[in-house]
Amino acid sequence: TENVKRLIEVTNRVADGLADKSELGETICRLEGLVSNARKELAGQQDIQPETAPPDQVEQMELEKEIVDETRDVLARSLDEFQAGLSGMRNFLDDEDKDHLITGLQQVWVASQDMVQVIKVGDLAEKSAGTQI
Repeated sequence: TENVKRLIEVTNRVADGLADKSELGETICRLEGLVSNARKELAGQQDIQPETAPPDQVEQMELEKEIVDETRDVLARSLDEFQAGLSGMRNFLDDEDKDHLITGLQQVWVASQDMVQVIKVGDLAEKSAGTQI
């Protein structure tokens, strides 16, 4: 995503001494805000309630609920991993240990790729649901 790309660019410039640590701190802070907003949005989503479905649709809705719940869990874990990476990178701001940048950025990258996959699966599921009668 553009946000991760920006983080990588800023991290590289700071590591090479071409940018000030404050720019990295601002970028981390902005991303932490996005993670916080994503968590709130995830928590605010309504659950699928198969018990409210007509009897002939209960089984299908139970399956959909299982898929949605698993997707939410994967996304929540990815957000946790993303935040852990940002926190590790924030440690660099205190001690300038570049290992914090490397490890943190790796965590952010892996988490962002997991989130992209969840979004792709969700998009495919919506398209599939839209084609069913």
